[in-house]
Amino acid sequence: MNEILCSIIIPVYNAERYIERTIDSVLELIDKRFEIVIVDDGSTDRSLSLINKYADQPCIKILKQKNKGVSAASNLAIRNASGRYVAKMDADDYPVNNRFIKQLNKIQDEGCEFCYGYMEVIDENDHIMSRPFVPGSTDCMIFYWAAGSLGFANGSTMFSRSFITENNIYYDEVEFKGAEDLKFAYDCFSKAAKFTVVNEVIYQYREHSVSLSKTNRISQTKDTLLIADSILDSYFENVTNGILTLFDKKNSHANFRLLASLIKRLFLVGEYRKFLTVISILNFRLVIMIFKVLINK
Repeated sequence: MNEILCSIIIPVYNAERYIERTIDSVLELIDKRFEIVIVDDGSTDRSLSLINKYADQPCIKILKQKNKGVSAASNLAIRNASGRYVAKMDADDYPVNNRFIKQLNKIQDEGCEFCYGYMEVIDENDHIMSRPFVPGSTDCMIFYWAAGSLGFANGSTMFSRSFITENNIYYDEVEFKGAEDLKFAYDCFSKAAKFTVVNEVIYQYREHSVSLSKTNRISQTKDTLLIADSILDSYFENVTNGILTLFDKKNSHANFRLLASLIKRLFLVGEYRKFLTVISILNFRLVIMIFKVLINK
């Protein structure tokens, strides 16, 4: 019997429009070393019946539960996974450019526990809308988190199953349900996981009105800021190093919106020492732009 090298987990809730295409796109990129674990999270549309069409595929496990949310569905999939590594997929997104093999090569060659990659944002009709910048170093990634952004698509991640199980890391189902992706990644980092990135597009992330990442916006903002504040307290040196990397003289406009948001938050919550530290490492032109934003808002 072949060892399962990677389990691809797909939590599903009311994804009837895309789920077949998503499953097919995964099947096109895998061989006998892979399995797909699909969890239907109490869908009320035709998602489960469409998933059941694949029940005769030996590489696919189909699970179902009452509606408990994407975190619970993801955790159920992880607990039923057999692979040495786990790759996350959203039910309405697509892997591209031989994603899984490239991530496995990267994560094994570099001895890492967590890997993500570049993505394309697509609309409801599969048209490419943008190719966002993805932080390529640990310090840059920590800056993104401190500014309230994950920095990469959660669906593009791959991680060591033994690492998360040994450290009891799972998607939060209670306290941080609005920011479970960021909490999961932060927990991995806090337990000394080594992160790496595939520096090419390996994932197509769908943005539309009912996307999972756009629901519960108020809760998501509150939970994200709680995690971001913890990161600022524990890893402020990484944050400033990330800013220095991203906002050098040749790259002073990169990710300006995130930087302005972070500086404004530091000022408003009274973290004046951190506020002044960040201001002091920026070039003069960028400081003027930041102050214009602060004054206008």
